[in-house]
Amino acid sequence: MNSRTEDGSDKAHIEERALYWFTLMRSDTRTNSDCEAYKTWLNANLAHRRAYRQLEEVWGVTGDFAGTPAVEEARLQARRFNTRSVHQFPPRADTPVATAAPEPESAGDGSGGGRRRWLSAALAASLMFVFLGANITGDAPWEPGVYQTGLGEQKTVVLEDGSKLLLDTQTRVSLDFSPQQRRLVLEQGQARFDVAHDKQRPFVVTAGSGKITALGTVFVVRRVARESAADEVLVTLLEGKVAVAREQNVAAAPTPAQPDRAPPPAQPPATVTLNAGQQVAYSTSSRGISAAATVDLEQATAWQAGRLVFEDHSLAEVLEDLNRYSQTRILLGDDSLEAIKITGVFKTGDNQKVVQTLTTYFDIRVTSDNRGNLILTPAG
Repeated sequence: MNSRTEDGSDKAHIEERALYWFTLMRSDTRTNSDCEAYKTWLNANLAHRRAYRQLEEVWGVTGDFAGTPAVEEARLQARRFNTRSVHQFPPRADTPVATAAPEPESAGDGSGGGRRRWLSAALAASLMFVFLGANITGDAPWEPGVYQTGLGEQKTVVLEDGSKLLLDTQTRVSLDFSPQQRRLVLEQGQARFDVAHDKQRPFVVTAGSGKITALGTVFVVRRVARESAADEVLVTLLEGKVAVAREQNVAAAPTPAQPDRAPPPAQPPATVTLNAGQQVAYSTSSRGISAAATVDLEQATAWQAGRLVFEDHSLAEVLEDLNRYSQTRILLGDDSLEAIKITGVFKTGDNQKVVQTLTTYFDIRVTSDNRGNLILTPAG
């Protein structure tokens, strides 16, 4: 086996360093200088990022099996080993304390005790990862602190603080964790956030022109990109409490008093606190936040089980949502179909079945274009 990377670096040594940083970033003893040193090491070499990603992938990305007892036990075993290893392996003598990494040991077979340590630390998680049939491609584009999904894909990620993310289709979340704060940005898509309790480090998610702050809670945030309107953000609270706030970038100009005119309408609130079972919305085209509304949580979270539930939604809205999960898009070939009201449950990613259902209940004809899209027009 080749023990060198493409640029001639020692692979076993890089893997040992990756294990050191992986462990330290999940330790309560890390400092600001540790975090900065970690970022410097990670960005210094592509081989560093590949090695770190391997640990990160097998540790955190577990798909539908994320909450099973076997996976939780596997993580516990790996965490116990990592906790010991960060104390057992001293820094290199020629490395500053803030950037220290364990020195790999040598062995007669040339593989190195450090290599065995690396494999042992990830063993439980990697066995589970192989069982899932996952494939790590070292040449795939990757950014530190960014998690994303493709079309029709869902992914579960366990963060360094124990919080869990469930990313829906075509979702992108970036992270910036520090000893003072846990900051995340939902750049697109939809995600569920199961937040680990930590009073000293607020958990803040920014989405569009607003932010959601939580302590030990579970909530869902969705950024809805509209083709003909401003983007909308929906925040749904499943457990605990969250504060939803708007970032008021533009202050309103003061209005001179007009005794003979009615007072201006009250502005919507800039901050709303949600209780479990409530949802609010805000958009980039308006200020403030909508009033908190009670929602059906089973319906609001059906996407986690691969279903979408609609109640008296227009056909245009339904298709826009379903198309996020499938390569085969359903398009309206006639504007007269937009207002058809739909109530029902649909499986995500199976637009052929959706079309079969629609043609059963409505006078709709289906054709396809040269791109494979399904085109709906009135029958007859």
